Amino acid sequence: MLAHREISGNLELRNLQIRRLPASPGDRTDYGYGPDDGYSFSPPDLDGLTDSPAGDPESEQRAALLQRLADKF
Repeated sequence: MLAHREISGNLELRNLQIRRLPASPGDRTDYGYGPDDGYSFSPPDLDGLTDSPAGDPESEQRAALLQRLADKF
């Protein structure tokens, strides 16, 4: 968690793996990897960060649809 913390010095991002999921069933999954030594960067301004769960509107819509369908049984 980075919200409400003061950070001095650089941050590092290592062991980065990016996965591109298939567009449709049967398509291949592609992977990309960051460099072994990672990335070093200066921390951004963290004052705007909040310690709250991320929201995913599509997941919330799917959950609401499933709940409506379940209520019919």
